[in-house]
Amino acid sequence: MSRGNLIFMREYIVFVEKVIDFFLPSQCFLCHNKAFGNNVCAECENLVRFVKPPYTEENENSLILKHRSLALYEGEWKKLILAYKFSKNLYLSKDFLRFIHEKFTDVNFQEYDFIIGVPISSNRLIERGFDQVDFIAQKISHKYKVKYVRNALLKIRETLSQNELNQQQRLSNLKNAFILHEKHKNVFYNKKILLIDDVKTTGATLQECAKQIQLAKPLSIHSFTLAYTPLS
Repeated sequence: MSRGNLIFMREYIVFVEKVIDFFLPSQCFLCHNKAFGNNVCAECENLVRFVKPPYTEENENSLILKHRSLALYEGEWKKLILAYKFSKNLYLSKDFLRFIHEKFTDVNFQEYDFIIGVPISSNRLIERGFDQVDFIAQKISHKYKVKYVRNALLKIRETLSQNELNQQQRLSNLKNAFILHEKHKNVFYNKKILLIDDVKTTGATLQECAKQIQLAKPLSIHSFTLAYTPLS
C-alpha cells in the first residue's frame, strides 16, 4: 500500500469513528448521559474547577521550581480520580489526556528531558494491581514524545495514608521513604525534569521525591498532578 493510500485509510478510519461516536455516543462516567466519544460529558466538565493560572511558583525553599495541577480535588473531578486510582478504570486516562491537551495550551511538555513518576510501594502495587501514576505518566510521555524513566525513584518503605495526617506528620511520614535509583544519577545531570503524581495537598510527597532527584544535580525540577487539594 502506498503512503498516500495509507494516509487516506487512516483519515477514513478517524472519520468513521467520529460518525459512530455521533450516532452511538459513549456514556458519561459520572452522569450516564451521552458523552459523544468521551467518558465525561460537557455538562460534567463544566462542574470541574480547572486550576488557573497555568503555573504556580513554588516557595523559595522548594526544590521544585514550578508546579502545575489540572483541577481542584473536589466534586466530580475527585470521583474520577478515585475511580481511576482505586477501581482501575484505566480508560479514564483518555479524558485526563484530553483535558491536559485542552487546558495546558501554554505548557510545552517537550521542553523537558525526562518524565519521572512518584512511585508506590510494592505492597500497594499488589493491592491495587497497577500503579496509577506510572500509567498516566507513560501516556503523557507517549503523547508529548518525552522520555519516561520508569523506576527512577523507588519507594523503599510503607507509609501511612497522607489523608489521615497533619502537615508536620506528613513530612515525618515520608522522610527517607524514597530513593533515587543509582543508575540514573548521571542520566539526570543538568537535565530538565518533570515529576508527576496524581494528587497534591501539602506537596510533601513531591518535595521528598525532589530531594532524591536533586542528588543527580538536574538543571530544574517541575511537577505536575492531576488534582490539587487547597489547604484550608
